[in-house]
Order: sequence, then C-alpha cells, then structure tokens
Amino acid sequence: MRVVILLAIAAAVSPAQTFEIASVKLSARGAGSAAGSGDALPPPQGDPVRINYPGVTLKSILALAYGFNSDQIGGAKWLGEERFDILATLPAGATPQQLPVMLQHLLADRFGVAVHEESKTSTFFALVPARGGAKMTTVEKPEVAATVDLNSDNIRLQGYTMPAFARFLTASMGRPVVDETGLQGSYDITLYLSMGDIKTGRIRIAIQQLGLQFENRTGPVKTLVVDKANKIPTEN
Repeated sequence: MRVVILLAIAAAVSPAQTFEIASVKLSARGAGSAAGSGDALPPPQGDPVRINYPGVTLKSILALAYGFNSDQIGGAKWLGEERFDILATLPAGATPQQLPVMLQHLLADRFGVAVHEESKTSTFFALVPARGGAKMTTVEKPEVAATVDLNSDNIRLQGYTMPAFARFLTASMGRPVVDETGLQGSYDITLYLSMGDIKTGRIRIAIQQLGLQFENRTGPVKTLVVDKANKIPTEN
C-alpha cells in the first residue's frame, strides 16, 4: 500500500509549525566521518529554546521527523552518508508534538524532501499497559525536548505523549515500537538506564517500572521511502 504523505509544503504554514531561525550547512566533518554509524540519531537535547545537531545525516533527521528507525527509511545511499550542521530556534510555546512537524517543514524547505509511506509485514514491539496499569506522572504543560541526566545515567523525558514515546523508542532500539497503550495526555518519564543500555534487555525492566510492557508481534509495519531530496541545502 502506498500513501503519499508529503509532496510539498503549502504556502501558508502556521508559525507554530516552523522554526523561528534555522541554519543548515554542509558539515566540516564530511561524508562518512565522525564517530558512530552514518545515520546515528542526534543526542537528546536539553535546551528547550533551540536544537543543535552537528554533523548529522539527512537520514537521522528524517528518523526524528517521521518517527522511523533508520532501517525503515529507504532512499539514496547518500542520505546516510553526507553530513550537515543544523541549528534552529524554536518558537515560543512549542511542544514535543510540534517538533517533528517543524523538522518536516525544514526538510522540505531546505532539501526539497518528498516522501511516502509503504506498509510491509515485519516484526515489531507493541507498547501496552502491564498488569496494574501505568505508573507515570501526567503534566499539564509539556516541555519541548527530551533530556538525558548524565550524572545519574538515567533518561528523563519531559512532556511526552505515548505516540511520541513510542517514536523515541523506535529511533533508539532499532526495531519498530507501536503505541497501543490507549493512554492520553502528556507524561514525565524516567527510564532507569543509559542510552547505551536502551538496546539491551534492560529496556524491558525499565519499561515495566513505568507500568508498561512490550509484546512481540508480526504484522503490517510502515516504512518511509524518500522520493526526492537535494544533496545541497538551500541558502540560510
């Protein structure tokens, strides 16, 4: 099944859906350089006002913008090789739910990105409530960004909805995570593990401490196909 989800950005875009200021440049690190895999995700941000992603690939930003693991993104090879420095200021009152949309607009505006979704049968994790229900704190006003407390080696996510939490897990675990909790609203979430542990068995223990659990399932899983993307971004 093919569903076109982005061909162009409409001329009239709400200010809350775009960055106030954005700088996108080719990185001095160069293609295929820097530590880690070429399409590794940028680290979680602690600054609620701006994002700073140095030396990232377009595939890593696509993963953040659309909530896909890099393995679920198809397109030209350079998407996971060429590196860019991205610095942007968020509008006042921005929420975690708006950040992916802002990144989508940035990709379309600066790189001419056009994508579509396809479904294929694959294995995935369904995120569901455990016996006894969820054990998380709801918040009235969500914050903008996820923060990592390096001193205590915990992952603290502020103001996350369950779909946003599933996207975070998908991007970090290397396997699709689908929200089937049925939980509404935003939550402050603490995972008692490090980013390095998130792909190990410890993630299941950390999830259980939240009153949630994973169920292994097989079924239709969405993938993202990049139909068009320019290797050189437009002027800032």
